[in-house]
Amino acid sequence: EALHGVASVARKIAVKRDSLIPKYAGHVARLREEGRPHELIGYFLVWLFDCGLMERALELADWCAEHGQGLPERFKSPLPAFVARQVLDWSQAAFDGGASPEPFFSHVYDRLFDPDPALAWDVHEDVAAHFLRLRGLMLERAGDVPGAVAELEKALARGAKVKTALEKLKKKSGA
Repeated sequence: EALHGVASVARKIAVKRDSLIPKYAGHVARLREEGRPHELIGYFLVWLFDCGLMERALELADWCAEHGQGLPERFKSPLPAFVARQVLDWSQAAFDGGASPEPFFSHVYDRLFDPDPALAWDVHEDVAAHFLRLRGLMLERAGDVPGAVAELEKALARGAKVKTALEKLKKKSGA
């Protein structure tokens, strides 16, 4: 209810960060200790991502995945899809700003592309393609042209728009 009267996204984030997260952190910790899924945990996870508290959000997301905790009913996405999209958006912004999105990017990347299909998170192809694209761009920035080409080829195969970047890298590597 504290959020309903607030229109500004920045002010909503401040309410979550300064009021809701501190207020409910103890409740969420108790529920987790009891191993008991609860709708509050799902909201708390959303708040952590909204506030950019990536380390805490991913730690809680892992707990949620292990304990069958989903998002609140009003959210349409399954937990893995929501987490992947949040981390992708955050990682892209960090990368675009010249910062490294690590370790958060790789944390989710490893779950999406787990070699064991039973353990790999199931997300839409476009999300997986964007993870591969960003991974390729990160490898390019790090100077690993062959690794970047491999990731961008996987991204292209999944429908990402990387043809120009891929051709540029292939010319650069002489492939």
